[in-house]
Amino acid sequence: MEFISAAERVISEGVISNQAARDFLIRHQRLHRRETATVANILDYFEQVGCVQYDPLDVVGRNPELVLQSRFAGFDRGLLSDMLYRERALIDAYDKEQAIVRATDWPLLRRLRTRGEVSQRDILAYRGQTRALEYVDLIQAEVVSRGPLFSREIKLELVNFGDNCRWGHKRLSGAVMEYLLVSGVLGVHHKKNTLRAYDLIERLLPAALLRAPDPFEDDEAFLLWYLKRRIGSVGMLWERQGGGWNGHYLRDNATRKRLLARLVGQGEIIPIRVEGIDDLLYVRNEDAALLERPVEYDGQIRVLAPLDNLIWDRGLTEKLFGFQYSWEVYLPVAKRKYGYYVLPVLYQNRIVARFEPAQQRGATALRIGKWWWEAGVKVTPALRRAAERGLALFAAYLGASEVERPPW
Repeated sequence: MEFISAAERVISEGVISNQAARDFLIRHQRLHRRETATVANILDYFEQVGCVQYDPLDVVGRNPELVLQSRFAGFDRGLLSDMLYRERALIDAYDKEQAIVRATDWPLLRRLRTRGEVSQRDILAYRGQTRALEYVDLIQAEVVSRGPLFSREIKLELVNFGDNCRWGHKRLSGAVMEYLLVSGVLGVHHKKNTLRAYDLIERLLPAALLRAPDPFEDDEAFLLWYLKRRIGSVGMLWERQGGGWNGHYLRDNATRKRLLARLVGQGEIIPIRVEGIDDLLYVRNEDAALLERPVEYDGQIRVLAPLDNLIWDRGLTEKLFGFQYSWEVYLPVAKRKYGYYVLPVLYQNRIVARFEPAQQRGATALRIGKWWWEAGVKVTPALRRAAERGLALFAAYLGASEVERPPW
C-alpha cells in the first residue's frame, strides 16, 4: 500500500478520486497533524463538527477522550473535564445520542430537548417505568434544596423493568433525573467516573444564554440548519441511511431527501461524486475548498475512537476506506470476530490496522493484547516507525510508563 502526502485530485465531470475524498475527510477531522491541546483549539474543533459522541465505557479512555487525543498533542483527560464542569465551555447533551456540545449551542438545540422529552416518555413507557414521572416535582425540589445530587442520593424504590427491555436505571430517581436532563431542566454538575451529579441548569449556564431566543423562525429553518450541521460533523455524508444520521429528525428518509434538495438549491451544500461510489455525497459549501488543498501528514499513526466522527457511518467508511468495522463490546463472545474493545488505527489517509488494548490503569506499561494489520497493507519500515511514534503518544496520553512491543 502506497501513501502520499498530497492527494491526487481527479476532478473530471464532477468526480473526485476516492483518495481525494479520504484526504478531505482526514483534514476536515484534523487527523493529519496534531494541534496543541488548548481550550481554544478544542472549542474550534467542536465548532467545526458540532458534537462528539459520548459513551461511558473506559478501557483506554472514554470515547470523547479518545477522539481528542488523536487530534491534539498533549491532550490530558483533565482538560476535557475542566471544560465541561469547571469552565462550562462544553456541556453534556443529547444530539447524536449522548454527546458533548459547546455550551453556546444551548439555544440552537431547543427543539432537540423538546423532542427528547417526548422520546423519554416513550422510553419509560416501553420499559414499564412510567411511574417515574410521578416523582418529577419531588426530584426537582430535592435538587433545589440540596444542591448537586447523584441519583443514588435520593432514596426511591428500585424500578421494575417491563418485559420489553432489560436496559435502564436501577432506581426511579435515576430514570427521573435522566428525563429532566434530556428535557433541559437539569444539567450535569460533575461526574464521578460514570456517575452524574445533577443540578438545575440555571445554576450551570449563564442566564443570558438560557434566555437567548430560539434563532429559528420555524421547524423547517431548524431542520435545514441541523442537517447541514450533521454533514459537518463527519465532513461528507450520503443520503443513504446510516450512523451519521442517528438521533432525532434526521433518520426519516423522506425528510432527509427533501432537506438535502433544498440545501443544494440554496447553495449551502454541494453534491459531489466519488469514484467507486454510486451515491452522491454532500459537503458543506464552506468546507469544499479543502477538496482542493494538498495534505501534509505528520508521519504518525492515530488510534481512533470506536465512535469517532470520521467513522460514524460504517457503510460509508467501508466504501471510502475499505475498512469493515463493528464495535463488538455489546456482542456475545461467541459472535465477536476480533474482540471486546478493538480500535481502528489510521495512518495518513488509510485505516491500516486494528488492535485490542488491555485495560489501562495507572502508570503501568501499555499492553497490546492483539494487533491485526488490514489486508493489503505493506508493513514498511516507515509504517513501523509511524506506529511506534503514534503508540508512544497514545501511551503518554494514558500516563502509561511505556509501550510493550506490539506483536508485529
